Amino acid sequence: MTREEIIQTIKTARYEGKIPNLSGADLSEVDLSGVDLRGVDLSKANLSGANLSKANLIRTDLSGADLSGAILADVKWHGVKLDEANLSGVNLSGQKMETASLVGAKLNEANLHQACLRWVKLNNAELNQVNLGGVDMREADLKGANLKDSDLRVAILDGADLGGANLNGTNLEQATLEKSNLIGADLAGSKLKGTKFLALT
Repeated sequence: MTREEIIQTIKTARYEGKIPNLSGADLSEVDLSGVDLRGVDLSKANLSGANLSKANLIRTDLSGADLSGAILADVKWHGVKLDEANLSGVNLSGQKMETASLVGAKLNEANLHQACLRWVKLNNAELNQVNLGGVDMREADLKGANLKDSDLRVAILDGADLGGANLNGTNLEQATLEKSNLIGADLAGSKLKGTKFLALT
C-alpha cells in the first residue's frame, strides 16, 4: 500500500464509524511520517524500515507488528499496544512512552537512552544489550524480562517490578531502585557501583 492509500483507508473507516483495520498489511519502507494513526489496528503489520517520525500512535494496536529498522523520531506513543512486537535495533532515545504495553516485545540492541517508560508493561520482554542509560522506568512492570548485558547506568527504577528478571551482566551503576521488587531476579555479573537499593522489597 502507498501512503495515500493508507491515509484514505483510515479516513474512510473513521467516516463510517469503524476502527481502521490495517492488520497484517505490508507497509514496509512506506513513508508514514506525521500520519494520524490513532487507534488504528496495525497488529501483525510489516512496518520494517517504515518512516513513522512524528506519527500519532496514541492507543494504536501494533501487537505482533514488525518495526525493525523503522524511523521512530518524535512519535506520540501514549497508550500504544506493542505486545510481541519486533523493535530490535530501533532508536527510541528520549521518547516518551508512558503507559505503553510491550509485553513480550523484542527490543534487543535498541537505543532507549533517557527514554521515559513510566508505568510501561515490559514483562517477559527481550531487552538484550539495550542502551537504557538514564531511562525513567518508575513503576514499570519488568517481571521476567531479559535485560542481559544491558546498560542501565543512572536509570530510575523506583517502584519497578523486576521479579524474576534476568539482569545478568547489566550495568546498574548509579541507578536507583527504591521500593523495587527484585525477588528472583538474576544479578550475577552486574555492575552495581553506586547503585541505590533503598527500602527494597
